[in-house]
Amino acid sequence: MLKTRLFLLLSTLVFSSLYAADCPSCDCLDFIGGKKEKAPPVTNWIPLLKEHYAIAAFPPYSKLKKFNTTVYFPTNDHPLKDFPEIPSGSQAILLSMTGSGGENISGKNFMRGAKRMQQWGVAQVSFDYPFHAEGPREEKYYDLHPFRKMVFQVIKHYKKTGLPVILQGHSFGALLVQDILYVAPQIVDGVVITSPGGNVTPELLEKYLFEFPPGQQAEVMKGFKWKFDPESDRWAEGLNGKGGVAGQMNSNKAGVKVKSFVPVRILAGDQDPYSTPELIEAFAKRFSNASYEIFPGFGHVDVNEAKGLREKAPMDAVLDLVESKTGKKLNLSTEAVIYSHELFLYFLENSQGFKKYLQEVEELSLSKAWRFYERKNNFAIDSLLKRWSEFYLIQIWKSLKSSSHAQEKALLMNPSNSKFFVFRDYSEMNTKQKEEFKRALYNFPLSEF
Repeated sequence: MLKTRLFLLLSTLVFSSLYAADCPSCDCLDFIGGKKEKAPPVTNWIPLLKEHYAIAAFPPYSKLKKFNTTVYFPTNDHPLKDFPEIPSGSQAILLSMTGSGGENISGKNFMRGAKRMQQWGVAQVSFDYPFHAEGPREEKYYDLHPFRKMVFQVIKHYKKTGLPVILQGHSFGALLVQDILYVAPQIVDGVVITSPGGNVTPELLEKYLFEFPPGQQAEVMKGFKWKFDPESDRWAEGLNGKGGVAGQMNSNKAGVKVKSFVPVRILAGDQDPYSTPELIEAFAKRFSNASYEIFPGFGHVDVNEAKGLREKAPMDAVLDLVESKTGKKLNLSTEAVIYSHELFLYFLENSQGFKKYLQEVEELSLSKAWRFYERKNNFAIDSLLKRWSEFYLIQIWKSLKSSSHAQEKALLMNPSNSKFFVFRDYSEMNTKQKEEFKRALYNFPLSEF
């Protein structure tokens, strides 16, 4: 009986935590029935489950080839005409530009919080730089001018929507934003810079080179659990902090003043290894219309890091700018909703584990699975997602049993004595209990695979 209840608990946990949303249009969590359980084929599921878990850490997002690169945006069912990235009803566009120098750096990383922004009326869009992720690899992009032309093409395209366009530059992205304003100070409606690093100013570069000596970046970044990527760093800052496209920018030279006819908000953490509060203050003075804020306890912060609605958090800078430009108050009480068909499409496009499960366990062809999506067969979609969740958990539990250390970590979570155990179903919990319930699984020892 205890094992049965534990299984039911964990099934609910994974579905609610990995997907982190309720589905108001269909009661997915109450699904009962489906196919009889059958023995899965002999397959090493562990790598596939790890890959699927990494995918599920993101809300569903979409991507398309555009501007000779890859553009990322939250999935939406009702886009503006000619702008599939922008949901109708959006109040503003947040064009986010990422850092550089590490593996897995991509515009898609902004998609972790983009769904929340979308629910508040802010359409967050990002893209890959040359020599990053799914960005271009042509040699011409080692020259600043073709790259700058690409960036201005992106900005001008989204300005055609008639919506306010706000730039966000994170880390290396701060260099790019500074260069954009230096060349065209009125091209956008607002700017948020988070955790500027590297060759943004001569002073910041000096600290960067001291903390990340040339030739030792890989070892230093390993200490922060990041993986150094020499190809992207060579393109961005030339491996020595002074080359690459950043080395060709006049906007980061000593004594330069950058006109900013639009408000510029600069945000950083006081624990940022790339900078200090004093250097952030000095950086803000380079702009004619800039303010800065330091967040105690934060490191290399990004705009999607938030402690709560309207608390002192980087995300507030974007929301404040949107409200100031539109004259409208955003409805921040709206919860981000992720629907079953969005998840289904997302996993079909990205998760090898999910596709292998459909083919080998459900004995369902991928073409038929696609037809379920195209015909909006929500009952079939909900059923498959539920059974995948249960199968996923069985495989996880089997893996945990093979590791005494993993079992010990799982016991620390203490599911058998958890107060959540009294609930037969996730839907019986109130809002606070649901949030606690979701957080409980974030410590589940998947790293032991």
